Amino acid sequence: MSGLVTIFLIMNMMVPPKVLVRDHSHQEELQAFSQWMIETIDLGDDSYVIIQFSDELPPGRAGATLYQRQLVQGRPVYQFLVLVARDMHNSAQMLVIAHELVHASQIRRHRLSSGEKSGVIWMGTGYTFPQALHYRDRPWEKEARSISASCLKTYLQLQKNGQGTIQ
Repeated sequence: MSGLVTIFLIMNMMVPPKVLVRDHSHQEELQAFSQWMIETIDLGDDSYVIIQFSDELPPGRAGATLYQRQLVQGRPVYQFLVLVARDMHNSAQMLVIAHELVHASQIRRHRLSSGEKSGVIWMGTGYTFPQALHYRDRPWEKEARSISASCLKTYLQLQKNGQGTIQ
């Protein structure tokens, strides 16, 4: 994790949007998509994102978002680590990236946060796991699925029409 801290410190000197895709054979394409996604959802100039591909996510998990909020020179800075399962097709990974970046936006806008006792707080309401709500019924997941699918569809259409960032 100390290597990630160094990367976040370097990213703090970058101009927005501040995203870095690591360890993927289609890194350039996914970097362009991630940057477009961050601009589309307006993640904010105070946010830094590393997208890391992993073989070590729990079974059944395609992605996860870890984060921390710190004060840097007196202002809040959000650092997100998005983990994406490596063993999926590129388009499925793009959908997972979009989904996890929507969660980053939810966190950044204080709509979603970690709660006590292994739960989350969504728009002021606390939820505990796993009893409270099935994954598909969680409102923050519904929102992330809807927005990420719409964004990916738009991005792919822009690519098809030659209007995207990668030809």
